[in-house]
Amino acid sequence: MMRLLTVMAASLMHFFGSVLADPIEDARTALRYEIGEAKSPGALLIIDITAAGHWVLSNRDDERFTAANVEELRRGFAAFGRPLGSEGSAGHVFVTTRAGLQHWQQFRDVPAKALELVNRRRIPMTLRADAPPLLLSLAGPAAVDAIESLHALDWHLLRPLGTLRILALEPGGPRSLTRSLNHDPETKDLLVDAIDPTALLGALPSLGGQIVVVSGKVDGETLRARGSKGSEATVDLLALRQTARAASIALVIRHGAGPAQPFTPRFQLLRRDPSGPAQTLSDFVRASVQSPSVIVRSGADGGVEATVALKPAGLLESAYWTRAAASMLKPLFGETPVEQLTLVLPAPERQQELQRRLVLWLPSWLQFTYAGLLLLGFVGWPTARRWFARVWPPEAAAEYGNTAGWHAARAVRATIFASVFVPLTAILSVPIQLSRLLKRTP
Repeated sequence: MMRLLTVMAASLMHFFGSVLADPIEDARTALRYEIGEAKSPGALLIIDITAAGHWVLSNRDDERFTAANVEELRRGFAAFGRPLGSEGSAGHVFVTTRAGLQHWQQFRDVPAKALELVNRRRIPMTLRADAPPLLLSLAGPAAVDAIESLHALDWHLLRPLGTLRILALEPGGPRSLTRSLNHDPETKDLLVDAIDPTALLGALPSLGGQIVVVSGKVDGETLRARGSKGSEATVDLLALRQTARAASIALVIRHGAGPAQPFTPRFQLLRRDPSGPAQTLSDFVRASVQSPSVIVRSGADGGVEATVALKPAGLLESAYWTRAAASMLKPLFGETPVEQLTLVLPAPERQQELQRRLVLWLPSWLQFTYAGLLLLGFVGWPTARRWFARVWPPEAAAEYGNTAGWHAARAVRATIFASVFVPLTAILSVPIQLSRLLKRTP
């Protein structure tokens, strides 16, 4: 019953919050800097579209103009000092999240040169003829099902590559993985970790919180991998995704043109340039698939799944011949051409919680609570020590056959007192100890 009431209350709060929310005001909050820098009221325009399909224009001073059709919309632009002129464009316009994602069809009629969706930050928006607009992510223009999915993807793409694990699926290879990363002792580059494909699902949980990269030829829901000795094995992709989600692993599946694995020392997953190796996951993605098309969908438990694929290129486009040449040269350097990346990413909140943990299998709130009680308990140490003496009296040396046994028993008692009894009794021992100190103060 209590759970039902909680769900109902949350639903009501969400309903009233959505009704009372003002998308234009939310956009204005994110555009504080632009509003302050605008030299004239018409220098900044925000567009919203109501549930009834009416246009709402708002300028720097939050003056609003409502339009029911395109002609009125054009008059609204002129009223705010944005006449269309000979080019028929009103320049740069900001778009609310509601308008950009729910009423994207109507933006074909907006006489704007550039559109930017505003949701906590500015996101360039590209209209398409028969599909929802593309929003610019750190991996490239992306089709998204929710703005939260885009934020979650970009959060992961900003993660440093210090937690990247590149796996080579080697039949008959090692059956476990160490949590520590392998680096080349001279170049400090990340090395490839070999793992038997049949042991992959069992070994993944030990890498919780890391970014794991697997490669192979994808056929439906099967990943086919060829080892260094020519033998092949398969991995069930559905089970791989489920295992990665359960372990809160950011999984990157490289769809290769073939099942070959990254074995040779010359194999490079990261783009090399004069400024040094790539530093974030977005650099890795852009180096693997250049000029990609990105599709982002909300996944399980607040996570996302993203598909990063090569954009189709015609025979007359330079991109077609560039890719063809790269595909021919990559095998000479121990690389397999990549056709697509699939990213299975946990919720950022879950990932941040894992990063706060000192002990991987203990929730961070429990660890911080224990640390806080332990530090607090030292204030009430004298009082706790008197209580503990009644629960566990000090050892007498005469009760033990030798000095070593007596010292061992004392060490066990002291450890349990400091690590268990002190934090457990901190809430009671500290006020009592403080009151005693205050009574002694003249």
